[in-house]
Amino acid sequence: LRKAGNITNNGGGSGGGGGGEGKEKEMSNSRTQNRRDSACLFLEHVQGCTLRSFLNVTATNTNTNTNSNSTTPKSEGKKGKADEKGKDENEPVAKKAKIESCEIDGVISDTISFSKITTRIDECTKKAAYTTGVTIGKMHNANIIHGDLTTSNILIRNPQDAPPGSASSTSTSSSTSQWKPDVVLIDFGLSSTSRNTKKMSSHEERAVDLHVLERAFVTTHANSDVLVDEVMRGYKAGCQASDSVFVRLAQVRMRGRKRECFG
Repeated sequence: LRKAGNITNNGGGSGGGGGGEGKEKEMSNSRTQNRRDSACLFLEHVQGCTLRSFLNVTATNTNTNTNSNSTTPKSEGKKGKADEKGKDENEPVAKKAKIESCEIDGVISDTISFSKITTRIDECTKKAAYTTGVTIGKMHNANIIHGDLTTSNILIRNPQDAPPGSASSTSTSSSTSQWKPDVVLIDFGLSSTSRNTKKMSSHEERAVDLHVLERAFVTTHANSDVLVDEVMRGYKAGCQASDSVFVRLAQVRMRGRKRECFG
C-alpha cells in the first residue's frame, strides 16, 4: 500500500491546481480511513493443542474373558457337523459373531475394550476457560467477529498435560497455580468486521459469537456449565461493552429456545 504522503499533484498550471489538490487530499483522507478500518491476518505456525482436546479425557475400560483351550478330535468334529447337516437342510445356519481372541500356552483370551470421554474439570481447565473469555473480549474490542467460535478453533500454546487426580498433578500443584494459559484463536474463515455504526447491531453479532461457543460447550463437553461460566466471567473482564452484549445474548438464547420448541 502506498502512503498518503506519496501522492503528488500531477496538475499542470497553477490556475487549475487548486481543484486537483483538493481532490487528491480527499482521496488521501479516504485511503487513510480505509486503512484504519482494515484488519490484516498473518499466518503463523502455532504449537500446542486445541481447547477441545485439552478438556476431553478419554478413559479406556477393558474386559478380558479367559477360557481354557479344549481340543476336539477331527473325527468327532466331522461327525458333529454331519449330524447337524442331517437334522434339517432347509434350516438357515445362524451366523456366528466375530470375536478377536489370542491364544497363549493353551489359554484363549477374549478382550473387549471401550472408551468413554468425560470433561476435565480442575483449576487448569477453569483458567483456560477464563483466559478464553478474556481473549474473545479483546477480539470484540477490536471490532472483529469470529463467526465460528468452537473449542476446536481455540488453541492453547502451553497446555498442562497432567490429568486430574493423577500423581503428576498433585506433585506439580505449585506449578499449576502459577500456570498462565496462552490462548490463541484460529480459523477466521467466517470472520468479519463490524463496520456498522449502530451499537445494537454490533452487540448482536458479538452475542451470536458467544452463543455459538456456548452451544459448542454443551454439545461437545458434558457437564461443562462451570467452564461456560468461567468463559463469561473472563469475557466480562476483557470486553468493554460486555454488559450490553450479555443483554443481547439473553435475547439470542430466547430465540434459540423458541426454534427448538416450535420449529
